[in-house]
Amino acid sequence: IIPIVAYVTNRPVEVKKGTQKWLIKHGFPTLPILGRPKYVDRYTTNIWKAEMLNFLYPFIDGYVDDNYEVLDYLPKTYKGHYFLFDMAKHDSPIKNVYPCPNWPSVFKKVKEIY
Repeated sequence: IIPIVAYVTNRPVEVKKGTQKWLIKHGFPTLPILGRPKYVDRYTTNIWKAEMLNFLYPFIDGYVDDNYEVLDYLPKTYKGHYFLFDMAKHDSPIKNVYPCPNWPSVFKKVKEIY
């Protein structure tokens, strides 16, 4: 429906190879992995991820994540689509946040939007 262009993860860049192996093992396409740089400590990873998503929009317009805490750091005017995986509901002041309890619901919502 829309191309998958990258993986943005809070995992540190040092574990990139392990992340690649996991993605391949589970059938995900081989794409760039944007891991948390060394200069970002583990306490500010959600801030870093929110800044990356905001910076990468519109190149990355849709994002699937099970981490709702990133939403606290995205600007309220964020225009990308955030598919909140493994959640049936969530209140967010950001317009394009879609709670999706499972993968079929993510797929259905993506089809509706794009």
